[in-house]
Amino acid sequence: MQKENKEYFRLGYDNQKYMSVVPDVSIITPTYNRKQNLQNMLISLSQQTYPVDKFEVIVVDDGSYDGTDEMVSHLSLPYRFKYFWQEDRGSRRARARNIGINNARGKIIIFLDSDVLCTYRLVEDHAEMHRKCDNYIVMGLQKCLAEGQGKSLYELRNGVATKIRIPGLKMLKAIVHYHYLKLLEKQGQASLGLTVCTMNASVHKKHLIDINGFDEDFDGRYGCEDMDLGYRLRLNGLDVCWLRKAIVYHQYHPVTEQSPSYDGTHINELILFLKHPEMLQFSKIGIWKNGCYGKTVDQIKKMIG
Repeated sequence: MQKENKEYFRLGYDNQKYMSVVPDVSIITPTYNRKQNLQNMLISLSQQTYPVDKFEVIVVDDGSYDGTDEMVSHLSLPYRFKYFWQEDRGSRRARARNIGINNARGKIIIFLDSDVLCTYRLVEDHAEMHRKCDNYIVMGLQKCLAEGQGKSLYELRNGVATKIRIPGLKMLKAIVHYHYLKLLEKQGQASLGLTVCTMNASVHKKHLIDINGFDEDFDGRYGCEDMDLGYRLRLNGLDVCWLRKAIVYHQYHPVTEQSPSYDGTHINELILFLKHPEMLQFSKIGIWKNGCYGKTVDQIKKMIG
């Protein structure tokens, strides 16, 4: 894990109220031009059943220019909150999460995307599972809200809105196809790491340190850094645990010029297979769109250029 370079990011805001209390849980979320979605997510975390002095939230801004920094400076949150910013040099989600890990005080790390709403027991459910076993990669689930549903779900003044159930939402298991998951389960233990998606996942910090955190070679393009992390955690002996009751709601948002770019995702897929050639057997399944099934390592190198 690369040491953060203070020339490129700043510590913006830190709630000092609980500085004398060491939190059990650190929640890390990278963000980029998701000001309103992020604000909703941070406020949803204010309604947790888990004690607010026992968890902290670390936001790492990947160079937003939509006023995110000003928004967080005016938020009044009941829990410990830290905000970091790094210069926009393309998608650097791996480095952003490594900055969060380096500055986390909790033993348990929960990774969340910045455009989700958190159900009121989310932190407690993750923490409870890790109390049972500290060798788990705990994967929660995500439900997608259609346009307009976010406002009806999240009535900020009432505070209990995260308890509302909306019927008919499509359940996603880490945004991978069901048949893909089932095939991975048959293929072997380590392959299950490919299902790890950091939109709603948790793991003990010590295991992240053991494998040197996220691989920043994936930065500059979008995607696959979390699959690589999950795969390496699995090779290091951790089990994947699906926690169906740990649910987040993905807020609907249109794609605009300010949205994160998904350019280069296919290149990161190729880099993933080049780094772990044994994964090539899975390259014809589900989400992979890079056309590398049946290719040799040398052929993949040529595809990357």
